[in-house]
Amino acid sequence: MTEDQFMGNIYQRFPVTVERGLGTHVWDANGKEYIDCMGGYGVALVGHCNPRVV
Repeated sequence: MTEDQFMGNIYQRFPVTVERGLGTHVWDANGKEYIDCMGGYGVALVGHCNPRVV
């Protein structure tokens, strides 16, 4: 079974490997910076690796 059997086709998948994150920004293996708009509600509230949380 795969997640595609149960999940709607809502989000397009991209071949990106996230290496690190800070706040609302993430960086891929090539150093390209992205704004994370897909991290979920918790990440949207506190950011990636927020030092006050981790």
